[in-house]
Amino acid sequence: MDYTDEGIIINKTNGSGKSMVYYGCNNYNVGETTIHFKSKDENVLTKYIYYLLLFNQEEIRNLYQGVAQKVISKTNLKSINIPFPPLERQKELVKY
Repeated sequence: MDYTDEGIIINKTNGSGKSMVYYGCNNYNVGETTIHFKSKDENVLTKYIYYLLLFNQEEIRNLYQGVAQKVISKTNLKSINIPFPPLERQKELVKY
């Protein structure tokens, strides 16, 4: 699918033992083997969520299930507890 705004992209299948977290903006395309999402809340920055997930990939890796080709579900991904400070603090953290 093609997108024109920002979003977070995470690979669904983890055969290499790594989770990959990407930030998409402007014009980009994602395949069926990814999970793509963004914040729907005007008080939560998508880029803040991206950086939080990027720097906590070990937690994401632990959510993949399976033997040879591990897979992560949207349900498992939603189980990650993300603290949301006030919007101004999120902006500071993203800028940093």
